[in-house]
Amino acid sequence: MKKTKVRADYKGEGQKLLRISAVISAGRIERIGIAGDFFLHPEEAIFLLEDSLRGARISEISERVQRFLQKGGVFALGITPEGIQKAVELGLSEAKMRKS
Repeated sequence: MKKTKVRADYKGEGQKLLRISAVISAGRIERIGIAGDFFLHPEEAIFLLEDSLRGARISEISERVQRFLQKGGVFALGITPEGIQKAVELGLSEAKMRKS
């Protein structure tokens, strides 16, 4: 099965810098790392968020992030679910351009 390594920096309007690194296989997230200038509290929530995205299709990212944040107990500042999805999509399009 072909795996694509994805890296992207994304900064949406009114958002902080978001840095994504991921491995995509068969249209699903196999591994993902999320970093940047945003705030997520408690700090360990970033690892739980990354875990919640494993196995997701690209089109499901925004919805999964939204569900994760709505569970309660997590405060996010400077990022949005749509921003995370756009960063992964940007990384995928850049990976495709590199291969062309």
